[in-house]
Amino acid sequence: MHRLPRRTHVVLDAGLLPRRAYTVRFLGQALVGAVRRHGHRQIAAELGAPEGTVRGWLGRARSTAEQLRLIGVQAVVALDPDALPAADRGDPLAHAIEALVAAAVTAHRRFGHGPREIWSRIALLTCGRLLAPSPTG
Repeated sequence: MHRLPRRTHVVLDAGLLPRRAYTVRFLGQALVGAVRRHGHRQIAAELGAPEGTVRGWLGRARSTAEQLRLIGVQAVVALDPDALPAADRGDPLAHAIEALVAAAVTAHRRFGHGPREIWSRIALLTCGRLLAPSPTG
């Protein structure tokens, strides 16, 4: 008789990310700090997080910024094209965060339910993969 492997499935709150010890809001604060041109050491000190952890988050977010931007843009276009951010910020991460925020605000405005906290909405838009939007990214 062939036995199937035992598996456990956990449903996470939208404010949590898989395999992360910090909330998506906490991670979002680090990303906003990076968009404001704060270095990883300053962000880590402000948040009380390890420098290496913050450096890793920022590196992963920057390496997938274009994918993050596309997720945000596609959601905004589907929900309300007039809400699409028009200006390119020059910094791919800043452009990505702006698109994701626009998508989260537009989705909440359109549907009126779901998480109230914006980073939780962004986590839903990215399917909980804010730091790794695709298996290859």
